[in-house]
Amino acid sequence: MQEENNIIGTDDERSKVLVALGYNNSELRREVALSIARIIQLQKRIHAEKGVDIDRISQVILTGGNPSGDTVSEAEHMKNILEKGEIGKIMQGVDIVLEDQSNTTQENAERVKQILAHDTSITLVGENSHEARATQKFEEAGIEVESYISTQSVLPRGFSESTSLAKTYIGRFGYIKRHGMRSIQERGAALQSIIPQRVINFLKNFLLK
Repeated sequence: MQEENNIIGTDDERSKVLVALGYNNSELRREVALSIARIIQLQKRIHAEKGVDIDRISQVILTGGNPSGDTVSEAEHMKNILEKGEIGKIMQGVDIVLEDQSNTTQENAERVKQILAHDTSITLVGENSHEARATQKFEEAGIEVESYISTQSVLPRGFSESTSLAKTYIGRFGYIKRHGMRSIQERGAALQSIIPQRVINFLKNFLLK
């Protein structure tokens, strides 16, 4: 349960489901998987170092079948990335579910709808140019798309740099908290002034909901 003085999120306990879109391109798959890890890493660091509870990520659904006839599905490729080495440590405790039967975005949406235990909103993670089409297909399937996080907007420097960046952002969140900025508008304005533009969309669309 979130604390009363929590400025991020709402007074009610909330959880988020991240849905990673599948891609036939190995580099895009890797970028989506790394973006998922970055989101989880940032959430855990904010909670651990500042005691600030943001909306809990309850589940990560990796989508993508095998349209190219490969021996491993797109979803399985992403899962393999998320389970190895330092990234695997970041992902510990996160419920990862595979949707590895779909070959199109529409099928992604329909099968994710079946996986979701109840009506809920999701956050899509994918390549920037995929946003409009993916959002449309998921909404047509009856799923509320709360936000879309593109691989280009989630701490787009090298993954090795994301730890130091996360620490910087955590300190800046503390500044916002100390100054009592409670509304989304106030927080958004403050973030604009102290955090690089390249992560504003990520923060506004995900952490500040």
